[in-house]
Amino acid sequence: METLPRYLELTVIPSWLKGKNRDEIALEFGKRQGTISNIISTVRNSMTRYDFDSVRVLAKELRRAELTVDNCGYGFRTHNIITKLKIPENEIEKFLIRAFEFAQKLRVD
Repeated sequence: METLPRYLELTVIPSWLKGKNRDEIALEFGKRQGTISNIISTVRNSMTRYDFDSVRVLAKELRRAELTVDNCGYGFRTHNIITKLKIPENEIEKFLIRAFEFAQKLRVD
C-alpha cells in the first residue's frame, strides 16, 4: 500500500465533510475511490464516528439547501441576537422591517 502525503488527507476530508461523494473526490484528486475510502476510514476511526458522520450529514443538507457554513453562522448569530432581545417569533419579521426602515432614515448602510 502506498504512503499518501499528509496534504491529501487534509484536502480529502474537508471535501468529504462538505458532502461530496467518494467518486467526486477521487476524480478531483486523481486517486482511486478505494484510496479515498481508506483516507475517510482512517480519519473516521481516529475520532468519534457519531461526530464525523453528523458533520457530514449537516454538510450534505447545507449543500442541498445551497447554504454555506458561513450562512449558518450568520443565521445562528442573528438568532442569538433576536433571542437576547426577547422578540416573539411571530413579531420577528415586523421587527426587522421596522429596524431596516429606521436604518434607511438614518442612512445607515
